Amino acid sequence: MTDHAGDAIVAALTTARKHGFSEVELEADGVKFKAKLVPGAPAPRPAVGAQGQASALVDAGPREVAISAPCVGFFQSANDSLSQGCTIQAGEIVATVQALGIANDVVAPEGGEVMEILVRAGDPVQFGQPIALLKVEA
Repeated sequence: MTDHAGDAIVAALTTARKHGFSEVELEADGVKFKAKLVPGAPAPRPAVGAQGQASALVDAGPREVAISAPCVGFFQSANDSLSQGCTIQAGEIVATVQALGIANDVVAPEGGEVMEILVRAGDPVQFGQPIALLKVEA
């Protein structure tokens, strides 16, 4: 793992904790990294595996997962599947982001209960911006 990859992982973990995210997944300089964060737990230190993969698994209980915008554009709900308290499946298309007249699907990365919707129809969104939070059982 290069210093750049290590710096990127530390920056991602710091940002995730600062904004209350419970999971971080990134790839930098050929190193894949995935971490699940527990509120109040000490910051995990990335460990590099034999094949250049780092992991910092902290907890196996219910966790919070963000559904993120796939691109810059304007958020539109795809149907009624994205509402607080409803259950969605992994891979389900829950919304679209309109960019240059093209609808880009917003896909649930995992299945779970929708805890909070962070944007409204027509709101501008950035690439990777969380648009909803899921409660995912381990």
